Amino acid sequence: MEPELTPLSLGELLRRARDARGFSLDRVEQDTRIRRAHLVALEGDDLRALPAPVFTRGLVRTYARYLGADITEAIEFLNKEEARQETPGVLPAARPPNTAMPVGMRVIWGSVVVAGLLLVGGVLYVTLPLYQAFFAATTVRAQATVVPSATPVPSATAAPTPVPPPTRPPSPTPPPSVTPPPTATMSSDGRATATPAAAMLGVKVEARATARVWTQVEADGEVVFSGLLMPGEQKTWKAERRIFMHLGDAALVELTHNGRQLGPAGPPGKVVKLEWSSSR
Repeated sequence: MEPELTPLSLGELLRRARDARGFSLDRVEQDTRIRRAHLVALEGDDLRALPAPVFTRGLVRTYARYLGADITEAIEFLNKEEARQETPGVLPAARPPNTAMPVGMRVIWGSVVVAGLLLVGGVLYVTLPLYQAFFAATTVRAQATVVPSATPVPSATAAPTPVPPPTRPPSPTPPPSVTPPPTATMSSDGRATATPAAAMLGVKVEARATARVWTQVEADGEVVFSGLLMPGEQKTWKAERRIFMHLGDAALVELTHNGRQLGPAGPPGKVVKLEWSSSR
């Protein structure tokens, strides 16, 4: 029996683990909810077809955990592949098209713009004094025609305004009774037995996805979810001290914190990081 060779890349590590379990890509996509295109890109070491590095790390952790592969080794392969692609001195495969305007066209357009500005300035120079003179003359005519209003003389035939009969003032309404606040009572051993409102303990976050969105949640420093939320799917996470959430598109997730509805986590297309802490 030939010894098993050490994998040389992240894609080879994941592909060997999947083949060893006899899983198809369709089954992996259904179980992990990772898109098939991302699975193919991971096994093919095609980082350009994957999302941002922070999301790619979550996908690698989820896929490796699902296959039972070494997560630490998978992340090390990913780091080496990212470092190799970010090596300085690599030039793009194709140069961007030259969209600069020729010098002759720029001169022509500059002349047109200058001529337009001069034309507008000339029109304003001629029409502005005429407008001011017309406005001043109109104001003078309006002031000359204003006649002070005289005190109106009541008409002899006008009927007197009837005076309504006096009405009985409404009976006073007794003020509402005020219930005194509860007071603390003392038990036989001398301790107060009053029970003030208990402070809320722990953190509880509920999320409902309106579309497919990548999500990662940490509860008290431990990753409790990393993957895709499907449309209409609802999740609830609880923690004693802190909940940290990372969302690929904030507008696709509606949140509720400790029973309080917060609405969408943010604007459309925005990658957000949210954190809630216990009130203790």
